Amino acid sequence: MRCLPPSNLPVYIISKRNKDIYFFSTFLRNNNNIVSKMSIDIYKNKVFSTKDVVDVSVNNRELKLEPSSFKDCFYKLNESRKSIEDLEKIYHTYSISEKWEVENDKIMDSEKEEKNGIINNVNHLAYDVVELRCLYFFFLINILRFKNALDLNLIRNVCNSINNMQVSNKSSKIVYLKNNNSLYSEILKNFLIENIQKSGKSEYNINDFNVFVNKNIEKTSLMFLNFYRITSSCKYLTCCLCNILELFNINTDVLFKNSFNNNINNSNIQSINILISKIKWMLHDSKIDKDKEISKNFGPNLLLFLYTQSKLDDDGEYFLNTINHNFKNFIEKSNYDSAEDMNSISSYVNILCKNFNHNFKEHIKNMISIVSKILPLYAEKLSAFISTNEYIGNGHDSLKRPPFSGITFASNVNVNNSKKFLTELYESEYLKSIENHIANIDGLSELEALKKLYIIFNDLLILLTDICINMNIMYDIKSYNKALSQVMKNKKVSSCVYNIGAGCLEFKNFLYSIVSETYDTSEIKQKNKLLADKLFYMLRKNFSAYKYNKEISEVLMQKNVNFNLKVPKGTKDFTGEDMQLRNVFFQFIKNKFLIHGGVEIDTPVFELKETLIDKYGEDSKLIFDLKDQGGESLSLRYDLTVPLYRFFNTNNLNTLKRFHIGKVYRRDEPSMNRGRFREFYQCDFDIVGKYDTLKADFHILHIFWDILTNLKNVIGNFICKINHRKILEFMLLSSNIHKDKVKTVSSSIDKLDKITFQQFRDELLNEKGISVDSVDKIEGYISKTLSLSPFLVIEFLRNDLNESKFDENYKKEMNDVINYLEQIFELLKHFNMLNQFSFDLSLARGLDYYTGIIFEFVLLSDTSLGSIGAGGRYDYLIRNKRKEYIPSVGASIGIERIITIAEDVVRKKMTQLLCSENNTSGDNASSNANDKSKLNLKDNEVEVLICNTNKNAFKQTIELCKKLWKANIGAEFVYFSDQRLQKQFSYALEKQIPLVIIIGDEIERGIIKLRELTLDKSRSGGEKEIKVSECVQEVKNYFSSNLPWKQNIMKILFGSTK
Repeated sequence: MRCLPPSNLPVYIISKRNKDIYFFSTFLRNNNNIVSKMSIDIYKNKVFSTKDVVDVSVNNRELKLEPSSFKDCFYKLNESRKSIEDLEKIYHTYSISEKWEVENDKIMDSEKEEKNGIINNVNHLAYDVVELRCLYFFFLINILRFKNALDLNLIRNVCNSINNMQVSNKSSKIVYLKNNNSLYSEILKNFLIENIQKSGKSEYNINDFNVFVNKNIEKTSLMFLNFYRITSSCKYLTCCLCNILELFNINTDVLFKNSFNNNINNSNIQSINILISKIKWMLHDSKIDKDKEISKNFGPNLLLFLYTQSKLDDDGEYFLNTINHNFKNFIEKSNYDSAEDMNSISSYVNILCKNFNHNFKEHIKNMISIVSKILPLYAEKLSAFISTNEYIGNGHDSLKRPPFSGITFASNVNVNNSKKFLTELYESEYLKSIENHIANIDGLSELEALKKLYIIFNDLLILLTDICINMNIMYDIKSYNKALSQVMKNKKVSSCVYNIGAGCLEFKNFLYSIVSETYDTSEIKQKNKLLADKLFYMLRKNFSAYKYNKEISEVLMQKNVNFNLKVPKGTKDFTGEDMQLRNVFFQFIKNKFLIHGGVEIDTPVFELKETLIDKYGEDSKLIFDLKDQGGESLSLRYDLTVPLYRFFNTNNLNTLKRFHIGKVYRRDEPSMNRGRFREFYQCDFDIVGKYDTLKADFHILHIFWDILTNLKNVIGNFICKINHRKILEFMLLSSNIHKDKVKTVSSSIDKLDKITFQQFRDELLNEKGISVDSVDKIEGYISKTLSLSPFLVIEFLRNDLNESKFDENYKKEMNDVINYLEQIFELLKHFNMLNQFSFDLSLARGLDYYTGIIFEFVLLSDTSLGSIGAGGRYDYLIRNKRKEYIPSVGASIGIERIITIAEDVVRKKMTQLLCSENNTSGDNASSNANDKSKLNLKDNEVEVLICNTNKNAFKQTIELCKKLWKANIGAEFVYFSDQRLQKQFSYALEKQIPLVIIIGDEIERGIIKLRELTLDKSRSGGEKEIKVSECVQEVKNYFSSNLPWKQNIMKILFGSTK
């Protein structure tokens, strides 16, 4: 039988030894500090999150079993079952002694290991209690995945075993485990057997047993927890480093002005910008004067810190979510190969771990370099302070004292030698020890290296924390004594603390609280003075940065201290009048799409990241990625076409003629005055199905030509450039461009509307390595055909194809393409559309998914504005459920650019209208007309205002409004308590409401007054009395001869009211 330790010991480590083989099992009890906390429910089909694992492992959250969810689960023994005695013998690599050695509150250091016979040639891993809780929780998650092997009694006992392991607030207790080459975990084997026995079973199925004690569960759980510890500790490092920079007067401008941070080609640019924003918050409102000479030494280190820390954040979070995602899958098949699944996960995480370790090691080395530059400054400043023997004596009740009154040494150190003492202590002892450990990482397995690097990293954080506490205490003592002298002179005191940044001030208070409230400070103070040479050792025994993840996240969270609210870059707010104009355009385009047979759909604004990647060529770097919160990598949609592909497939369609009006997002450099935003609307129309290519392509061209032709009052004349991806490929191959470089050269051609031919040549020659002859040939193709009519371009291409040396099959394929384009242009000519179309060989369209015709609509009046509509054929993007590619063609209207132009048109028209009424209107109209930023449009669709002079007529007001609303006439009333008509009329004029209905005493006779309001009184129809019953008809009669506001705007924009 197995020998269990006594359960009444509060904290202990238990070991069994047989020569050089070791097995330790650790159970910690903390009966003195039972904290009431929320529990995590355990039930069938529970999907666990990363937060759940952290809460159970680190935050000591208890597990609460929901037995009712397992009522249909009965564990069945099969022919492969084994007895407990047999299970104990398998995978057993050593004998178990029944002698227990209990050691209270001690950590086995290297000297202790040697004394106990743990020698270097024995591979072992160290577990602390947090890691054990994590391991056993992963074990629980794994057994819950296998629906056919669920055993309620076993699950209950596993939950109880985890709950009984209390994480101590004291230093971690280390457990050494044999790390053999077995496929199975010895510690999980023993844990499972103990809980099987507790469940009252004497037998268990060997197949289930093997699955549940897989060695990769142990490996993955340890990696998971250490990745969490590292990413959490990195947040703490950000706080520490910012505090150090403030305390030593180091300038951080290099972090904010470096162009590298805004390089969209940088893979972790988003994480870099998030880290920069946190650093800015930490240093916000700092009053510290920076030392330029000292700062020069730290520039390269700070930039490297920015890159490596953001990279570690990205990689760590990705790893945590990857592990969590792989443990979410439920297994229902009885013959499922769990070993293969686990091995796949293990191989993948090993690769991730290897890359992570490399970056993490460089990060630590860089921080060691920073600390080595800081320590001489630290020794000089602190020794100078101690030598003055400055301390806080009798304070003042109005001033808040720091936690210590002074700083001194426990050692008998001559104050004249304090600098030398500090240098030897911090550089030769503390830092040298860390450097020695980092040098011994090579040769370890990835898992061992990860854990060793974390331990080294935590020691480095302890050293930084030591420096931060001592320096903050020093400066606060100085500030306090200065403030005290001011108080004694009855002078005003603004602050009695050192004026570091807002975030650094929060962090300092956090450090003070953990030293004063969490730890026993008796060993680090003498007569309320901090013992500088004792602090490091106390922290080393008690401190782990990751345990304060919640508090540090709060410190790093930007608070609204003098924060200027603004819209994000590349976006804008839209006022009521903006939205009225935008809705006119959206409704116009929607109606056009509907009459052409379009079906409206909508999709989420974000998609799975893998849905979007590799669809946009070089523009993929412009995709906005979302920070993962739920185990899925997500991105904001870049356009509406790729979401259509996903929509088509998931809804099991075979044909679709759809339109979609929705927002898309691009991490591009915005140009607001040209209608280029980071968040903007697209209006797409696509035809998906195995249709005749010519008919579908021509219909798409006609739809968008029709829309833009009806917008000529707004945009003026335009032209549509047409090309074909096969023609583009032929041109490049004919210019001796290798097929592998066709895409990259095409992306350069796509920029020809934004750059000069010389810039185009330089990019191909210098950046993409294209020969001069090839560049000359490409330029020749484009320049020769630039001014030719479409049919002459077709003739040129036919001649060139016939003279080329391509094989006959390729020539036939290209002839078909040329004939197809000729038919397109013949149709355009037949319908009198040809003068607005051209055949342009410089048109490339940057998106990778185009396969056939491509086109762009551009304005003739302003070519710098870019395209106002574009699209093409893409036959190999959309697939149905049977994995068949479905031919498709579609296009999109550049609605934002069109609206930007329309705003100027409407602004001019409305200004002219207001100016024509200014002669008799007064100052208000004049000021509106002269305000060039205003559109001078209505911000709602109200055409009638109900005014009343009778305070008791509110019910009659609502009754009149109801009559008008029922007739679909916009009407409202004011909420003023002031009933004066002039105030109500002013509101109507401000809101451009043309009609008012006045309720007066006549209402008793069923009479009301109808008045037309205009800025020019000479044009007003005046006022007349009408019956309440005739109200609706009278309003309709008015608008039969006077255009309502919206129809008036439509006439300005489109030349008609429909």
